[in-house]
Amino acid sequence: MKEIRKLILIILLFYMLKSSYLYFFYYDSYFIQFLDVGQGDSIIVGSPGAGRLIIDGGGNWDLDMYLSGIQTLPFCKLDYIILTHAHVDHLIGLNRLMDRCRVRNIMFNDISYSSETFQDFKKKINESRNYEDTSAANISNLVSGQTFKLGKLEFYVAWPDRSLLKNDIPGSGINKTSVVVLLDYGKFEVLFTGDLDGILLEKATTEFLLKHIDGNLDVLKVPHHGSNDGRNFAFYKSLAPKYCVISVGHQNRYGHPHPDQFDDLKKLGCKILRTDENGTIEFKLK
Repeated sequence: MKEIRKLILIILLFYMLKSSYLYFFYYDSYFIQFLDVGQGDSIIVGSPGAGRLIIDGGGNWDLDMYLSGIQTLPFCKLDYIILTHAHVDHLIGLNRLMDRCRVRNIMFNDISYSSETFQDFKKKINESRNYEDTSAANISNLVSGQTFKLGKLEFYVAWPDRSLLKNDIPGSGINKTSVVVLLDYGKFEVLFTGDLDGILLEKATTEFLLKHIDGNLDVLKVPHHGSNDGRNFAFYKSLAPKYCVISVGHQNRYGHPHPDQFDDLKKLGCKILRTDENGTIEFKLK
């Protein structure tokens, strides 16, 4: 019996040391990772000291598998989860995380949408209120004008407009409610766009938001996996992004990224990075 207890203690110690090492290794600087989750979106923003923010969870469990590789189960805590909109290719991975992680702040828009996966997500949110560091005050809608922080990273919400959320929205219109957020870190800015179409994205990115961009935008997360409805060449040209990131599945059935959108991005002169070709895409912020 003593030998079994010793073995259990050794195993627990191993996982504690592994977790501590991985915390140090992965979180010694701010970083952004666009995960390769196939045809979907999932983004991790990390800060020194292991603060983490997740934007979307993809349409599978790849996010969970990735986190399991850098943080052992008993130590899974997240500062923020943001759901840009309720389509399954952004949501399924978050449902899994809600089962295994303690989340301090949950940010999404509680629109009228009858998807079973979305209803399951809201049920898990209610269950999470039992955690000591999560309460109703930490569960919020995201609308234009809001701001929040993760360490020295500042986040500005550009979309959706509050009035849009008051209407019943059909499943085909859910993309129009996508949360758009600008990350600002000194002179480094990233625009996270969800699946918003290109015309609404221009409307969303107001003067209030653009004043936080110092010269060129550093990273544009190309809307809606590079689909044709995300096109707006003139607007993207005004942003002059250095990097254009497309989160997309290999040989996906939608034909993403659309050839016309891809040609537009090439004309912009930004460096195009694709998760189906480059795998997980990481930016380290100094």
